[in-house]
Amino acid sequence: MSKGYIKYIGRSVAISAFAFAVALSPLSGVEFAHAAVGTQTWSGAAGDGKFSTAGNWVENEVPEAGDSLVFNTASTPAGEDYDQLLDNDVDVVYASVLVNGGSGEEYLDGYRLKNDLKLQPGSNWTVASDKLEVRFDTGAKLKVAGDLLLSLGDYGYFRGGILDVSGVLTVRGNNSQVLAAPHSLGGLSVENSNTACIGLQGANKTISYPITLGGGASAGPASLSLSDGTCSMMGGVGGGPVSGLRLTLNNVTLLSNSEVSVDNPHSIEVKNLTKNGHTLTRSSYSTGQLITADGTQENQAKTTRVDGSKPDEDLNVTLKETAILNGERGYATVGQGGTLKGQGTVRSLGVYGGVVSPGNSPGKITVVEYLSLSGGSTFQAEILNKDAYDQIIVNGDNGGNVQIDSTAKLDLSFLPGGDVKQGDTFTIIDNKSSTGISGTFAGLAEGARISIGSAVFSISYKGGTGNDVVLTALTTAKAPGTPNTGFQLLLANPALVAGIGIAAAGALLIATRRLANK
Repeated sequence: MSKGYIKYIGRSVAISAFAFAVALSPLSGVEFAHAAVGTQTWSGAAGDGKFSTAGNWVENEVPEAGDSLVFNTASTPAGEDYDQLLDNDVDVVYASVLVNGGSGEEYLDGYRLKNDLKLQPGSNWTVASDKLEVRFDTGAKLKVAGDLLLSLGDYGYFRGGILDVSGVLTVRGNNSQVLAAPHSLGGLSVENSNTACIGLQGANKTISYPITLGGGASAGPASLSLSDGTCSMMGGVGGGPVSGLRLTLNNVTLLSNSEVSVDNPHSIEVKNLTKNGHTLTRSSYSTGQLITADGTQENQAKTTRVDGSKPDEDLNVTLKETAILNGERGYATVGQGGTLKGQGTVRSLGVYGGVVSPGNSPGKITVVEYLSLSGGSTFQAEILNKDAYDQIIVNGDNGGNVQIDSTAKLDLSFLPGGDVKQGDTFTIIDNKSSTGISGTFAGLAEGARISIGSAVFSISYKGGTGNDVVLTALTTAKAPGTPNTGFQLLLANPALVAGIGIAAAGALLIATRRLANK
């Protein structure tokens, strides 16, 4: 007896049983769950990426209504960059989806589904491994006319597209994230240690459907994160508008201590909160406001000393915080409105709209792996003389490098009492990796000149050993003993500056003068 005939008999029996159940349900008042008819495992062997091509399925059959779909790494080539767009062009309602990565494989982005996919009420979308992702392309929906369980395992993800669930969406797993927006939900339940992102799409939003945070078997707080657009790779708010957005939640119930993640200048307001003896707080990465009947939680100006050797402990510097690093930490991030100073060591450093200001006037910060100066960030570098100036040392271990966004600023200061001689060099970023510097500071291309009073410096991203950021003194000068707020920016061609005039030179200002001590 052929496999196809056996499956045909199985479908017939399942469909007949379902029809019988539906016929009885009005009499009994019992709602019957849909039964899975069969399992279809994606292979992609036909190569056209279409659900409607039988050769793309291990069973060599096109999936039908009631089938369960399985995706696994056995059907994907090796490599981190694999990301194939699939045409789920079979418009039927499936029983469930299983994303099964197996074990030992490299992490794969996997597949993106470009059309809507429909699941039965009470269905499961299960991620059995973090090695493989099946997600939705922009604008595509996961549609369920009822409840849906996203069972994401350990550190699993559901990302991309739109969740259109008329019932309650339950997020289950361990340190897993749902990064899909916008949502159209009848309710949301986020169990312990998991996160759901809510996207605002550039406008204030009010949500009145019930939201439950906590419960479940995993340890740790359940949380909501806020995106000012659609939810991104890591959720949260990135590059928000100048004016803050507000998410208003009208119906939140806590089953354990829970938290929200919201970045400046945005806010989350909870108008109806059932605590059940638990607390709702902002996450440690938050800089925006959480507003409840108990008051407003927001960042307060503070200075944090970071001492001791704790290489496995990460450091997050947030709005209105100045962290003085004189010890050792793991991954360090400096968010908008935060400042990192000191002479310590971090594994990697990402400056995301904040300020890095090495030393204690002046000094050095050592980065073991990579340095990223992202958009809107500032590197404040002080110069006293050729032997005393601010510096970031990047060892470049494990393939680390130096990346400078085109909007990252260099804020250069010539300290009072300082002196430089023509030809003195200042390696403000000592890049010890074999990889060149990626990018340049805003307005400061290779060879550009910066003038502070009578001191003139040129900048190179190929200096030192060939891949360092080096300033070279073009004049001999002494810094005045009192602050002077004057500034001037020169281009590599001084004649060009004379031609464009003072107004244009002022418009090109990038490096500013700060003569006061930190």
